[in-house]
Amino acid sequence: MLKLCIIIISTGPVPKEGNVLKVMEYIATMVDFEDCVAEALEYLVELSKQDENFQLDINGKRMIKAAMRNNLPIKEIQIAGCNLFNTLVISGQLERKQYNVLHVIINQSIRILFICTYN
Repeated sequence: MLKLCIIIISTGPVPKEGNVLKVMEYIATMVDFEDCVAEALEYLVELSKQDENFQLDINGKRMIKAAMRNNLPIKEIQIAGCNLFNTLVISGQLERKQYNVLHVIINQSIRILFICTYN
């Protein structure tokens, strides 16, 4: 006998009352729901503009990279992710080895944005 188990995930709003960690946890939970990821990344972009000391630890950077990679055709996610990484580059928060990874992600994002725009 085969039993089917269905897990229902609530796609609630981005947690804006908490800190960056709560938003990163939300992204981790909602990584397969592009609208939720896009909204969360756009919120992080807003936070990064408001706070000169905006920071993400290595796990946060990896989560953004994973969200971008899992949602390559979604231009809002690619733009928000690139904006976040750009903020981190400007503030000097990326380590040398992370620049190579960032370069690959940005190149992929640019190609996808080009394809989405002209198709």
